[in-house]
Amino acid sequence: MNPIYRTFPIDEKFPFHLVYHATKQLKDEMPDHMHDWYEIVYIYNGKGTFFIDQTFYEMRPGDLFFLPPNVIHRAFPDESNPTTTTAVFFSPKFIRTEGEDETLSPLHVFQQAREKNRFRMPLNKTIRDLATSALDTFHAELRDNRDGHVQIVRYALLLLLLQLSRETEHAVTKPDPNPALAPQWLRDTLAYIDQHPRNDLQLSALCKLVAVSPSHFSRTFRQSVGMTITDYVVAKRLMLAKDRLLATDDHIQQIAQECGFESLTYFHKKFKEHTGHSPLVYRRLHAE
Repeated sequence: MNPIYRTFPIDEKFPFHLVYHATKQLKDEMPDHMHDWYEIVYIYNGKGTFFIDQTFYEMRPGDLFFLPPNVIHRAFPDESNPTTTTAVFFSPKFIRTEGEDETLSPLHVFQQAREKNRFRMPLNKTIRDLATSALDTFHAELRDNRDGHVQIVRYALLLLLLQLSRETEHAVTKPDPNPALAPQWLRDTLAYIDQHPRNDLQLSALCKLVAVSPSHFSRTFRQSVGMTITDYVVAKRLMLAKDRLLATDDHIQQIAQECGFESLTYFHKKFKEHTGHSPLVYRRLHAE
């Protein structure tokens, strides 16, 4: 199954979405998906596994996850003890601060998460209280819908992000080393795909690389990640292409080739299936 490209209601004045204190079984969780907004997930209780980009995390009470845009992710709640979480989604336009002193960007914590491939922050009591208080504020303001609620949500979000960004260098942990979450060969495969998108990433080549039979590889990969290896590779290449489209002025054909697409026609087809737009339209719509 191809990962879902999640979209949110278009509201230029209030590009913010909250899923508050939700307990979900595995059947209620979205399959592998990605989106162009920033996401924060706080774990109140329960347990499970969170697959983010190429890493498997154990979901534990008090954990806070930071998901930058354009990252494949999926939660796998435990069947007998599912997680209760709050998820915050927002467009970077919502917290834009032109003209203000930005010695510390409110998005610093997300930038560090992407650069270090570390998406989880365990919290001390002070920061945990700050985070849960902000989440409660978001919920109350959206529920009551009083005058000024958009501004209050925005400033509460900015305060939370700036406080968390101060803690990033010291609090963001290394990827969970628990081998029970995924076998080492699967971790090695995910890292290889991330580092070598232009290489031959067909099933046969990857099986040879990690010395695993095709049947075992396919079955375990799908059970752990939630999609086939073919769909995952295409999704990762599309994610890279989206980043290149916005970060460079390179020609579409050059980007397609550098991201591992041998056919420009196939790249256009998959890109439009994924985003709903052609690469050129996507670049224009998301240009700063």
